[in-house]
Amino acid sequence: MKVLVAESNAESRQSLQVPLDGWGYQVALAEDLAETMATFRREAPPAIVILGTLGDHTTTKQVCREVREFGDKPYIYILLVTPKGESEHILEVLEAGADDYLTAPYDPLELKARLRAGKRILDLREELHRAQATIGYQAYHDPLTGLWNRGAIIDALQRELARVRREKSPVGLLMVSVDALKDINDKYGHMAGDDAIRVTARELRASLRPYDALGRYGGESFLMIVTGCASRSAVKQAERFQETLKGKTVDISQWGKFVSGKDTELPIQHSIGVLSGTGEHDSETLLRSLEGALRAARGAGGNRIESVTPPPPPPPKKP
Repeated sequence: MKVLVAESNAESRQSLQVPLDGWGYQVALAEDLAETMATFRREAPPAIVILGTLGDHTTTKQVCREVREFGDKPYIYILLVTPKGESEHILEVLEAGADDYLTAPYDPLELKARLRAGKRILDLREELHRAQATIGYQAYHDPLTGLWNRGAIIDALQRELARVRREKSPVGLLMVSVDALKDINDKYGHMAGDDAIRVTARELRASLRPYDALGRYGGESFLMIVTGCASRSAVKQAERFQETLKGKTVDISQWGKFVSGKDTELPIQHSIGVLSGTGEHDSETLLRSLEGALRAARGAGGNRIESVTPPPPPPPKKP
């Protein structure tokens, strides 16, 4: 772990550096405000700062405030080392952002204990940060495919409708479904069905344009938002994705339910519902129509595209 000793007095810096080296810390030194702050602008700033005397009390507080302004970097633990009898100064520095203090002269073992406590706090903060990141990811992503989940993709649709409402442009929607997923689950097991979902998600994501959006809508279906596509363009996008998905298979050999070696690859087919809407439509109306198009495609035998025109938007309310 990297520790910065910020101290203007050379003898004090040396008295801190020697034990830190012996305890295995990577030590950096700074003797004034400029050197101290330059350390935090580097690629790998210190995790702990031992803040001694840097000119006057105002400078010490300034260091704390400026360190705390580096909000996009990992948290930095600040340990103030100050002479006895400066209670008011200690309080001011703690309020400015320091985490703990040690009065000089001090026992080296006390310094070691304070650093160990600081390291423990940093480790706990890092664990909390990872947990929050995981929770945040899980809140918006489907665990099976890694795509946006239903709530997130519907939120994206509502944002897109607000955008096209301002720009008076169309938006294309596609709903892609794995055909006969229930039969795959019943015959080969849910792991085979999960694999069919993952294969579909992978191929759709790989073929998605950078400015479009994709999420798992539910069960065997995926919702795709294809920006700027009127009806004909939306159908062409659906045809492109259908071609991408054509011939995709699931390896069922690991589940053992096949007749001969040549039957280990299970073909999967897909149906697609497609429509184009405007900002005058609400998301519920468009999704209801899109689900109807998908049901029509599956009802006609599957492995096909069905396009639908959403109902006309309601007339504007009279003031």
